[in-house]
Amino acid sequence: MEEGSQKNTYSLGDVTQLLQGSATDIEKDDIDTGVDKLNEILTIWPNVEGEVSTRDSKLYGDMETIVPTAISLLQSKKVNSEEAKGIVSDLNTRLLPLIDDTGYTTWDAALILLREGLEALLIVATLLSFLKKIGQADKQKWIWTGVVAGLSASSILAVIINIVFSQITAASSREYIEGITGIIAVSMMLTIGLWLHSKSNVHAWNRYIDKQMNKAMATGSMHLFRFNQFSIHIP
Repeated sequence: MEEGSQKNTYSLGDVTQLLQGSATDIEKDDIDTGVDKLNEILTIWPNVEGEVSTRDSKLYGDMETIVPTAISLLQSKKVNSEEAKGIVSDLNTRLLPLIDDTGYTTWDAALILLREGLEALLIVATLLSFLKKIGQADKQKWIWTGVVAGLSASSILAVIINIVFSQITAASSREYIEGITGIIAVSMMLTIGLWLHSKSNVHAWNRYIDKQMNKAMATGSMHLFRFNQFSIHIP
């Protein structure tokens, strides 16, 4: 395959197609073509190994070691095509279920957005109701300002992340970023979880909200209001 015609992205489906093709070539005694396809797998493997390493570590290790073994069996002076074909077919059989499990539809994403949207809506509704209750309905516009700011910032960040990740082609780089992002996310969730646990009692939560709101109103400033981690200063 010429360099200019090479794909920029690969999937596990490409690997299984090459494994199946290699097994077929070996069965037809077309050893050279079968070896070429196995070598191509080794070339594209860094682009897809992350999908396997996190879900089946043993299969990940076997792909790293057994594919070269199959190549050696086919390139040795005494070709052992049956054993090589068995290895290739076994790897293909074990990879296929992972492809079936990678389906991620629009509905999956929509459900996540719906859940997070309902949580955000609950917070906004609580703040709006409190302002109305204490006779400060005119300050509700600042809550909506925070909502718009949060949505705008989230959209901009999503575009930036999409552009950055699309430029990363090395699997190792993607895995480093995913690992760092995962650690940051876990740290944030633990911090928020501990804080929420301290406010898990309904009365304690109500006292906290009342204290913060009353403090904001008493000082004539609503800078303590936060929405989606964006601070909005309200004079």
